[in-house]
Amino acid sequence: MQFMARRASWGEIEGNERREMKGINQSSVMPELTQAWTTLQGYVLLRPIRNEADFSRLHALADSLSDEVGDDEDHPLFSLLEIVMDLIDRWEEAHVVIPDAE
Repeated sequence: MQFMARRASWGEIEGNERREMKGINQSSVMPELTQAWTTLQGYVLLRPIRNEADFSRLHALADSLSDEVGDDEDHPLFSLLEIVMDLIDRWEEAHVVIPDAE
């Protein structure tokens, strides 16, 4: 799979978006957000990769999402694919050693 997720830095997020993101912590949507997150976690255990089993599980999820989404950036699951690929990239950067070519 050749998909590469783009990481946005906090500085790249527009002012209004940033204010909305900060405001969510103080809003009454936390119960709904908690329920939605719990439901999602029931389908997809989405968290930083901690071991090879997590890596394998998320890699399989990335394959399934890639098959479903393709390169359609308007697909509802595209952002989930980006998040999963970011987690995989971070794991690989820290744990996969590519030997130098001789």
